[in-house]
Amino acid sequence: MNNNENVYEYEYVKEKLSLKDRIDRFVPKYVSANLILFFMSAMTLIRRVPKNMAAQHRRENEAAWKEKGSLVLDEDGFYIEDQSKMDFLQYGRHGNWLSRRLLKGRTLTGKENTCEVIALYNCLCCINRNSTENEQKSHDLDMKDSRGKSIIDGEVTFPALLEYFERKGLAFGGYFGTSPLAIKRFLKKCGYEVLVLKGKNIYPRTMNQLQREKVKAGPSAYIVTTFNDGDHLSEMIHTMCITKEGRGFVLHNDYEGTRRRPTLSIGTEYYNEGKGKPIIVMKIIKEVANE
Repeated sequence: MNNNENVYEYEYVKEKLSLKDRIDRFVPKYVSANLILFFMSAMTLIRRVPKNMAAQHRRENEAAWKEKGSLVLDEDGFYIEDQSKMDFLQYGRHGNWLSRRLLKGRTLTGKENTCEVIALYNCLCCINRNSTENEQKSHDLDMKDSRGKSIIDGEVTFPALLEYFERKGLAFGGYFGTSPLAIKRFLKKCGYEVLVLKGKNIYPRTMNQLQREKVKAGPSAYIVTTFNDGDHLSEMIHTMCITKEGRGFVLHNDYEGTRRRPTLSIGTEYYNEGKGKPIIVMKIIKEVANE
């Protein structure tokens, strides 16, 4: 009798779930990483930011960055660690109806949607720091393609990266952040070889020997995109840079606060106290020599 009642109660609860709730639970559990990445990449074709708007944002962001950029950096003024204070930067194409529906009327700012670009910036800074003896030059990023042509006009600052991805990577005008595959394309355009791990291959126990060797090679900087909650899509997706510091790994711009983990596996698999679910991990293997 009790068993039948339990079954009935389960059926009742299941029947009461709205379509929105069912999608919320279904996507993180059953939709493949490839399909999620394809969707985010497809969203870059919708609500693109016009060139003049992106240029205007860069001018305004450069001024704001000089004045308030230190608020989001670590104690050494190096890595970006606190995205939640980045409401002084613009990133994305604002829409009145979208703002009303998704942000309760607020303007879309950097604190909502810049995590992928922050992860890239931190990753590039880590690599540059490891390749120069003078740490003071570690922010002097020089992004050039295989022909030696600068990919970004002028000084490569964080606002400059934002302008680049407003034009070539913003998903649905910024309301879905930045496509991780756009980050990958940017790195390859800059001459880096990128190891991409998705699905079950993210976990060391399921990697093949070649993948394990590549993970250990080159500078220890990774870009990880993960569900904040592997049971609920509504908790959204977050992207972080993970660097090897001493004997541990540091998650930069982690919503939990910048944290150190003993292994890369623990940093990716047990994000958000084990609630997270990684979608893609990108590791820069080496810089390909420009001809």
